[in-house]
Amino acid sequence: APGGGGGAADALASAVLTMDSASQLEALMWHPSDTAVKPIVANRRIERLPEPKFDAKALPFPALSLQDLLKADHKDLEAFLTHIYRAIASAAPLKDKVNVLSYFETLCTDNNAANSLINSSLTILFIRMMRNARAPALRIKLASVMGLLVRHATYIAEELSQAGVIEILTEALKDKSERVRRRVMATLGELLFYIATTQQDVPDGGTVQEAADVWQINSGTMAAVGRLLKPQEDEVAQHYAVKTIENISSQGGEWAARFCSEDMVFSLVQIYNATKNENLKATVASTISRLLRHSPTLVGFVVDKVGVRLFLGDLMDSNSKVQTAAVNMLNLVVSQPDLSMRAKAALSEDRSLVPSLMALLDHSLLVLRAKAVVAVLLLCRLSTRWLLETVKAKLIPAIERLSKEKDEYLQAAVQALRYELSARVVPSICASITEELARPGSSRGRGGGGAAAAAGGGVAGG
Repeated sequence: APGGGGGAADALASAVLTMDSASQLEALMWHPSDTAVKPIVANRRIERLPEPKFDAKALPFPALSLQDLLKADHKDLEAFLTHIYRAIASAAPLKDKVNVLSYFETLCTDNNAANSLINSSLTILFIRMMRNARAPALRIKLASVMGLLVRHATYIAEELSQAGVIEILTEALKDKSERVRRRVMATLGELLFYIATTQQDVPDGGTVQEAADVWQINSGTMAAVGRLLKPQEDEVAQHYAVKTIENISSQGGEWAARFCSEDMVFSLVQIYNATKNENLKATVASTISRLLRHSPTLVGFVVDKVGVRLFLGDLMDSNSKVQTAAVNMLNLVVSQPDLSMRAKAALSEDRSLVPSLMALLDHSLLVLRAKAVVAVLLLCRLSTRWLLETVKAKLIPAIERLSKEKDEYLQAAVQALRYELSARVVPSICASITEELARPGSSRGRGGGGAAAAAGGGVAGG
């Protein structure tokens, strides 16, 4: 087997692969980037929003800049927020309220400012108005300012939960205006993700159910998010919903479990197959792979009801996020201890699989190279015939090249493959050949063709 690597990579690979269970490959199958998340609100890969514009002369108070707001003392800050509160809560015309909220948006993008503003009486006012307002222009601005505050705040007091914010945002997802649904879904998603991360990361964050009870998150909330995944829904609103599921599923545990259902995955697959939006396709692919990671039963559902073509066809996609999700799904499927003969046959019949993996071994992203190495390892564990297929496709020279890389994750994968080949696959092949040659009437004297065939077995075999 090719040489190279050492140190931490050797330690990780040997620690993982001295154990028999496929689940012990968890440390190699996943990379920290697999749980990386991006903001939901104001995510430019979902929607490019214009900068907020307002008429300063039409404001019923002097406009402070964000810098002036941050420098204001407590008394001046209270007085200023009171002016904003009165302007929005008054009986002023709709356009004047929208203008004040547009100005307010410019104050929401700093962490310190967001912490002060979201925990003030202003946010309670926004929530109350969101419940009662009917004009789309006003609802859009209310949802927008709340979303920006949630995104940039690092602390949100639980008093906000008592205002019924989750319930009100969930109900607002039914709005007839797609622009309202976009802003509301982004805000609701950012808030749900904040609650999930706070509950898991804070020592006294309590249980998932306790956090859900405090914030009044119930099955209706999750169902409302799921409804946005249905066909004919506005694609931008859909993208915000998918991004919400992606971020929350990255947390794992009970939060991910709330979205781990066959209906949810099926809806995601429908979007994946239908969309022409490359960014949405990438988010959906990533979301599916993260859900499958946390629910092995869904892996079987995807294989049986959707098929391996869902991910095999995108190993060579032009988007690296799609490729990463595709190889993650492949590795999840191949690592299943009870993979069906039908699935094995589908893998063996796909002529693009080996060439795609060989191409990934030369990908510009080292993480994708490592994941391709793990995929080869898992395939060889599934059937020794995959070793023959990949060696014919020049696996050994590729591994020689990879062994010279310095990346620790890649080296761990390379060392794990070396261990798998030397400790398991090659001895298994030799044992099969020996057994075949020992049988009466074997092809020992006719060039050993029968023994070689026995060693390889069928690609779909074990």
